[in-house]
Amino acid sequence: MLTIRTIRLALLASAAALTVWLLTGVLHVLLARLDVPAGLVGFVAPSTPAVGLAHGSVGAALLAAATLVVAVGFLVLPALRAAGTGYAGRVLAVWLAVVVAGAAAALFTGWPATVHALGQGRDGTVPLLMFGWFEPIRRGTGWGATWGWLVGLAVVALARRDEDRPEQPTVARPVATAAAVVAGLVAGAGWTVAAAVHAWVDRTVATHATTGRSTLAITVSTTADWFAPVTTAGEASTGALLACGGLVAAITGGLAYLAARTAAATHGRTVLVLGVWAACVAGALWGALPTALVGDGLDPTGDGRWLRQQDLLQLGPTDGGAAGLLYGWLPALLALLVVQRLRAATPVPREPGGPSPAPAAAVAGG
Repeated sequence: MLTIRTIRLALLASAAALTVWLLTGVLHVLLARLDVPAGLVGFVAPSTPAVGLAHGSVGAALLAAATLVVAVGFLVLPALRAAGTGYAGRVLAVWLAVVVAGAAAALFTGWPATVHALGQGRDGTVPLLMFGWFEPIRRGTGWGATWGWLVGLAVVALARRDEDRPEQPTVARPVATAAAVVAGLVAGAGWTVAAAVHAWVDRTVATHATTGRSTLAITVSTTADWFAPVTTAGEASTGALLACGGLVAAITGGLAYLAARTAAATHGRTVLVLGVWAACVAGALWGALPTALVGDGLDPTGDGRWLRQQDLLQLGPTDGGAAGLLYGWLPALLALLVVQRLRAATPVPREPGGPSPAPAAAVAGG
């Protein structure tokens, strides 16, 4: 049941996210006008629809801002209501809410042109959907993954300041460790497979495409961008790919441990899943950075500008953690399953003179 306090905190979360969103847009415009290398601009201030305010796209920017406010206010509710869950798990859940809201808001930068082009009956529907829908989603994901943690820290700190936090047991350390290992391994392996598949598709298309503007070739490449969205590792070596897969696993596993360890043992299921999902997004974003630099970033024989592939998109050093957003629910559910199974198999210590206890109940409830 929603309370006035929860609604007020949700509104504060929306206001905080909107403030960061607008400030990031302002910073993006300023850095771009100072001729800062595009990859660095995207790294510090990923492009958001707020940038459109500086270019006359006021309507789309306002609609995107409204979408961001509504989405954040709704998606942060599980974290705000999880009073028995620790600080870290709730911050991660808010972080994911900001990522999803940023992606939803960014949709409004591309859909008018896409709808118009589709209405005109132009060829290449899949490429149109790519540049009209998927690229904005990746930009929004990149912004949320880069700055959503800041919103999470502020909002959860405010939520915990005056709430009644009853003492509740959290998930035991060995159980949390097992869940984190599973989530990290699955996320790292999944990212590596997605990167390898995307690179293979790119090489195949480049080898067999008959023309540079082949509709079939563009469609195949675009489909790979949708379903294997690790787009900045195509030129990386196998060793660099595997190393970054390990880094994705380590980052995801570390954050997943925090989400699992601070989850309430009796009703922390929702926040646990959201927290591990956010860990997957962060792992896909930051773990891919070395691969992007090795693949197409550092150019000692060129002009010194890193991440030249991002000149137009300005997504930052990677593809915004899109793979984590698209597939992160799978490691999250597996982590939840591990927690449930291990807790169910762990007996509760028996009090002296008391009856023999039943196995511990699994994490349940939202």
